[in-house]
Amino acid sequence: MSGVSGQTTAGTGQALIAVSTYGARPGFPSLRCELGAESDAAAAARRRIRECFAAYLSDDAVADAALVASELVANAGAVSRPSGTVGLITHVVGSDLLIEVFDQSLAVPHNQFRDPEDLSEDGRGLLLVEALSRAWGWHSVAGGKVVWSLLSLSPYGVGGPDS
Repeated sequence: MSGVSGQTTAGTGQALIAVSTYGARPGFPSLRCELGAESDAAAAARRRIRECFAAYLSDDAVADAALVASELVANAGAVSRPSGTVGLITHVVGSDLLIEVFDQSLAVPHNQFRDPEDLSEDGRGLLLVEALSRAWGWHSVAGGKVVWSLLSLSPYGVGGPDS
């Protein structure tokens, strides 16, 4: 699932450049799992992120990564229901955490939030992803799409691979 085509909503090609330049960073774990598209998939994603990275990243970095992953997984689950699956791949690449979420929909991800007076609970997920990510985007793959986020770890004290 790693890599990005030119078809992204933001950060065109940045995930591909990071992966092709650095690959998964040695000394850090990688997470690869498949989740059901049920409503508890986002909670499972948060738990898996915490379990995988808690010993390697700061509490704040893990919390932000868990939030980004859960928003992407919640969106993926919503478009993959009722019987689909959601794939989650996360690894440190250079000084970023790359979070990739696969779903079985060809629908283009978009921000649904329009009215600041709207009190509904839906439609703000991609705003959070955008606010926390250095870059994010999506690309088509066989059977669906991957929505990705690059979360910079530099503010949390994780430097590049040569630091």
